[in-house]
Amino acid sequence: MKRAIAMVLAAFMLTFGVIGMSGCKFFGILLTGTDKEEITRRLETFLSYLDKGDAEGIRSLFAATSIAAQPSFDQNLAGLLEYYSGESVSYRSWGLCIDEEKDYEIRRKWYDMSYYVTTTVEVYRMAFIWCAKDTGNSANQGIVSYDILRYADDPEPNHAFRGDGYSAPGINIGIIPERQPDVEDCSAM
Repeated sequence: MKRAIAMVLAAFMLTFGVIGMSGCKFFGILLTGTDKEEITRRLETFLSYLDKGDAEGIRSLFAATSIAAQPSFDQNLAGLLEYYSGESVSYRSWGLCIDEEKDYEIRRKWYDMSYYVTTTVEVYRMAFIWCAKDTGNSANQGIVSYDILRYADDPEPNHAFRGDGYSAPGINIGIIPERQPDVEDCSAM
């Protein structure tokens, strides 16, 4: 009997160990309502600034460290406003991951988001790495990496769009990766 209990406990621990190591693939499926609401709010705020051509509003959403890491940030921001046409009418999530990290007392949380965005003129693929929390350095909070590509230009439209595949900081426009990285979609919302 003791052996059976030990085996059940071992199976239980192994199961949760595998689930824990699967990272965002498993936990992306179990997004809380609060996470979904927060992610939706962030996306809709970004799209409202983009629709209005509000460069300062868009800039305010980026992490200060990301802006500093891309010397051409302001030129890329102006390029984004030229590249993007129309006003958003709908969006659809292609994949979403939430990664959290605790290092002693420092807590970090990132959203890795991939969307189709349809405007009155065009359909776009968008990928974000968005730092939602960093208690060790608030300058890291905000959009870390943003990629946009016209759907018509995407050689792999049936896969999750991960931008340039390197999560380059700042704004990355129309970059067609040589090959999309081999990552699994965490979930579709």
